[in-house]
Amino acid sequence: MVGPSRLSKIMVCHAREPFVIDYKENINYGSKESENLFIKRGKRNHADLESFFLLLMENKLHHPFNWVEIAEKNDFSHLKAPINRLVELLSPSIRNFGYKITELQPEYRFESINYETYIVGEIDLLIKLEKEGNSKLIIVDWKSTINRKSLQFSENQVKLYAQILRENDITDKFRDSEVANKAFLVPIEKVTDKIGHPQYIETSDTLDIEKIIERWKNQEYNPTYMNCITCKRVLRENHCNRLKVRNLSELSQTADKRMNRFRDCRFKVSQWKKLLSGSSIRSNELGIDTVVILHPSYKNEIIFNEEVDDNGIIEVRGIASDWNIRDPSGEIIIKVLPKLFLNQEGYSVTSIAQD
Repeated sequence: MVGPSRLSKIMVCHAREPFVIDYKENINYGSKESENLFIKRGKRNHADLESFFLLLMENKLHHPFNWVEIAEKNDFSHLKAPINRLVELLSPSIRNFGYKITELQPEYRFESINYETYIVGEIDLLIKLEKEGNSKLIIVDWKSTINRKSLQFSENQVKLYAQILRENDITDKFRDSEVANKAFLVPIEKVTDKIGHPQYIETSDTLDIEKIIERWKNQEYNPTYMNCITCKRVLRENHCNRLKVRNLSELSQTADKRMNRFRDCRFKVSQWKKLLSGSSIRSNELGIDTVVILHPSYKNEIIFNEEVDDNGIIEVRGIASDWNIRDPSGEIIIKVLPKLFLNQEGYSVTSIAQD
């Protein structure tokens, strides 16, 4: 069982997730760790947007140029920005081409049994525009933010929505309507750069979903730097051996602090042990003086397996933060949170001490 959100990431690299065929089985890939304040706020905003558009749907309030005012009068003022962005995207169809909104449906549920695995999902908002007996369906996908790292996933997601709707025989209130060739990505949070603005996404290209699922089943890799920095397998026990991310010296020269995952295969076990005991690791690769220290928030007590040779080189993966130039020496200090310590065969060589 898989949803378009997950499948949109699998399209980028087919080995991002284990293959699931049983439609009754739904693996929970999430974790309590991922439930940070940003994610919790995003979930609340999505729920509030659903409530607002249910209010509009139930009262047939289909004229979008009144929606912001309705939001203010009904305790949805915190959603004025995304609602207004949606109205701006709808405006050309209504003002210039004479379409009218005749149906709204938040959290529109759909499913597809046309493929080897069961695909099920919910579209954040489906809007029916009608003009002289012709109608088209607009797919709206709310995003907390739109950024360079996630844009490809978001585009894939709405393309999957559109294709599955086109393939399914719609029998509800949206029947006899064509899926529009453009879907809307609408950010909820404050827009801080050009990429973060609302987006029209072209959905007319046909995706070969059967081939995508076949490649997923075969766990075909597509390791690139941009793919790998967003992949959860970087820091998991079922890690990917073809991972492409930077080592700590390379990372120290990266301006974008969000690109913070590292994979370093240069240091001995003894050096990592010293780091974990409060010392540092120094490197001068590529003429870059880099000092690696443990991040103050790191609390794990790591125990290395007895058979591990202190002089052996191991692979360490983790998250780096707060790198900056320390005056006057010019050394670059990187604070790290190591997550995985692996031998040459890719097996973990450590355990975490239990209280």
